[in-house]
Amino acid sequence: MAGVIEAYLAEVTDLLGHDPALAERLAEELADHFAEVLSEAPSEDEQREAVARMGPARDIAASLLADRADSTAERTGAVLVTALVATFIAMRLRSLWLPPLDSDGALAGALVPFVDRWAFVVAMLVCAGWLIGRVRRPTARRSRWAAVALAGLCASVAAGILRIWLAAGWAEAPVLVVAATAGECLVVGLLMAQALALRRSLQRAARLAGL
Repeated sequence: MAGVIEAYLAEVTDLLGHDPALAERLAEELADHFAEVLSEAPSEDEQREAVARMGPARDIAASLLADRADSTAERTGAVLVTALVATFIAMRLRSLWLPPLDSDGALAGALVPFVDRWAFVVAMLVCAGWLIGRVRRPTARRSRWAAVALAGLCASVAAGILRIWLAAGWAEAPVLVVAATAGECLVVGLLMAQALALRRSLQRAARLAGL
C-alpha cells in the first residue's frame, strides 16, 4: 500500500512516537482497515477518499490517547483503593500491637498518631469522592484528586514508620506490624508510579489535542 495511505500511517506513527509499540499496533490496525476497504491497487483519489473517511491522523491518535488515559485512571483508582486497605490494616495493627506513645512533653508523641490517623482520613474521603464522581468528573480532575490522596497516604505511612521507631524500635517491633507497614509502603509506591503514569498520559493526550 503506497502513496497517500503510507503517508497517513507514517503521520500516525510519528504522532505516537513516545510509545513505539502503541504506534505500531495502531498503524497495523489502520493498514488492515484500508486493505479491507480498498482494492489491491487503489488510485490516489481512492486513497484520499479512504483517508478522509477515517479522519485526520491527529484526531485518531488523540482519541486513542484519551482512551488510554481513561484506562489508566481506572487502574489508578483500583490501586488507590488497595493502598487505602493496606494502610488501614497497617494502621490498625500499629494501634493494637504497639505501646502508646508518651505525649507528655514530647510533640512527636502527640503529633505522630494524629498525622497517622487524619492523613489517612483525608485520603479516604478523597477516594470516596473519586469513586462517587467517577462518571461525571473529567479524568484530569480525577488525576488531581489522586495526587491529594497520594499525599495523604504518604503522610500516614511516614507517620506510621516514625510511630514504630518511637514506640518500640524496628528491632523490638512485632514482625506482623513491620510486615504490614512494609506492605503499605509497597502499595503506596505502586500508587505513586500509577499516578505519575496517569499524569504523563494526560499530558500527552492534551498536547496532541492542542490544548
